[in-house]
Amino acid sequence: MALKKKKLLFITTGVITLVVFAGILALLLNTKAFKPQFEKESIFKSIAGSLSNPLEDAWKFIQGEECTVFYSGSVAQPEG
Repeated sequence: MALKKKKLLFITTGVITLVVFAGILALLLNTKAFKPQFEKESIFKSIAGSLSNPLEDAWKFIQGEECTVFYSGSVAQPEG
């Protein structure tokens, strides 16, 4: 009789654990972090933005303005 009670307790504990984990997983998947929202941007704005930034930088360089430094570190020379 004690063996049947242990089996029943083991199965009951396992089922309860699975239900709790399933609930936690459902809550995590319903958060906004997993549902990104994208803005509708026209293709013309996207292309114009990617073309205008390098042109603005070139214009600043031609006029003698200081350029934006995006990397100021150093890299070791490759061996060989």
